[in-house]
Amino acid sequence: MLTKKRFIALNSQFYDAYHQPSRWNSRGISHRKHSFGDTESYEMHSMAFYQHLHDNNSSVINKINSFLTVMEKLDVWQALMERNSDEQEQFHIIFEEIMPLFQLAMDYPYATKSILVYSCIDLFCLASRVFNEAIPKFDKYQLKIKTLDIFRCLALKRGWKAFEDLYDSLGEIDADPFRIQSSYFRIRTHHRIQPQVEIGEKLLLSHWESKNAAGYTIGSESALPLKKAIPLLAREHEKCLKAYRKFWRFLNEMHRDVERANTDLAKTLSKAESS
Repeated sequence: MLTKKRFIALNSQFYDAYHQPSRWNSRGISHRKHSFGDTESYEMHSMAFYQHLHDNNSSVINKINSFLTVMEKLDVWQALMERNSDEQEQFHIIFEEIMPLFQLAMDYPYATKSILVYSCIDLFCLASRVFNEAIPKFDKYQLKIKTLDIFRCLALKRGWKAFEDLYDSLGEIDADPFRIQSSYFRIRTHHRIQPQVEIGEKLLLSHWESKNAAGYTIGSESALPLKKAIPLLAREHEKCLKAYRKFWRFLNEMHRDVERANTDLAKTLSKAESS
């Protein structure tokens, strides 16, 4: 266990390096540049749509930026560990600093895709009410990308062209290539067990068959270094950024359409009051 003095010194080195300009600085999403102005609603359904539009957009931005923050911290800790020759301090950095962050980072692609899918479905349902469209039935406890298929007709009808691009981008996040490559950082026989990096052994279970027999071979291998995981996670973050750009276009298309409907309703109400 590290002394208090050495623990403070290590964390001071970390934060000094963390606050330096780095390759990660330009990859964040700005809330200020991706926000909607104040809106005035004349109808309950559109008011709910506006509220959820702001909330869902902010939630997605926060999730993707949090993913970036975790990767940046992993990158800094990995650099500090490589420069540190003290084995006790290396173990401390791995177990106390790197491992908790790494376990979070490995789950961020799935979490980001999930919040994007949820946000789309939520806004589709609210937009359906604004335009007096029937909301298709779906299992709200099993939301997947394919759940969005039932809203495709509404997107086509309203001319929301960004929907198809967004749909394709969502399929690229946490897809088979990432799952296969990330399996090298997990106990492959059971992916619910937390991923390992730098230290530990992973169990390998492989099935084999021959003409006269079949069976399994059990083995193990050492955990891979963090420097191999960071580029893998960085590629997933790029896919999340790509999906957000499509999501932002989609939100703007929906927003403009609801604004037009809201303006038409305001004109109708004005005429009714004047008559």
